[in-house]
Amino acid sequence: ISAADSDTVVYSNEPGSSIDDQLFTRSLHAGPAGQATQITSDAANHTMPSFSRDGTKVLYEVTSSVGGQWQVKTLGGATASLPNPNNLLLIAGALNSDASQVGFEGVDVAGTNLPSIFTQPTSGSSPPTAIKSNDLDIDLALGMYWTSSNGRAPYAGGMSSVSRDLRHILRNLLPHYRKPPMRAPLLKRHK
Repeated sequence: ISAADSDTVVYSNEPGSSIDDQLFTRSLHAGPAGQATQITSDAANHTMPSFSRDGTKVLYEVTSSVGGQWQVKTLGGATASLPNPNNLLLIAGALNSDASQVGFEGVDVAGTNLPSIFTQPTSGSSPPTAIKSNDLDIDLALGMYWTSSNGRAPYAGGMSSVSRDLRHILRNLLPHYRKPPMRAPLLKRHK
């Protein structure tokens, strides 16, 4: 949901008979009668969309036969493609407050195959830079978000069903990613 108007939502869906997911925006206040507006149309899957803080840009992943990359679309304007030269598996991304950087979780599947956190300028001027690398403590299923200057997260709620599904997928695709399950302390039985 766009923080700019608290009304516009961006989502991924297969239009008509297409097998490629495209991005759409829609007004929540308009309800079921509201019209969806398609904002992508190229032959690729478009997933994991999120708004910039001012609601003018959308960050999303594009996947095709050559791999995945982030794109930043200015609504009603141009789209910037961010290079992914190491073909990282992109997980969850978020734009910073002025939309000049994307922070994201990813996995270098050609290298260590371990979770890392990356940043990248949205201008596309340079490849991703790892700021925390190869760390099994990075929980890829919880997503990425930027905090405000006082350290408060715009969203710090529980895990969404999408995140739970993503965790399930990751653990099946990347078996070494499995963390030991948390165990409840043993309770003594009273007779």
